[in-house]
Amino acid sequence: PGNVRELENAIGHGCMMAMGEAIDVTDLPETLRHVPPMAQGGAEPHPFTAPEEAAVSDSSAISSAMSLEEHERHLLTTALNQAGGNQSEAARHLRIGRDALRYKMKKYGLL
Repeated sequence: PGNVRELENAIGHGCMMAMGEAIDVTDLPETLRHVPPMAQGGAEPHPFTAPEEAAVSDSSAISSAMSLEEHERHLLTTALNQAGGNQSEAARHLRIGRDALRYKMKKYGLL
């Protein structure tokens, strides 16, 4: 579901999250990875549904009332805490590049 802008955002997200040269299903936004099966009983799940993966295990503490920026800041803070402040390790946990991590840290005043 969605439109061209949503597709552009999903592809952009995939490009940022991809560790290699190709975008994998796990690189797509979670909203696309975990599409619930159709309402009718016995329907098969969406073909792109990926297995449960969590870059940061503390994601359950995130409230659905938080804004995107608050979610992102929470994930950054959690990853940095779990990595003991090691930025390279935190970036690996988040599956983003170290430069992207530093940019986001600066954006949220974590640097």
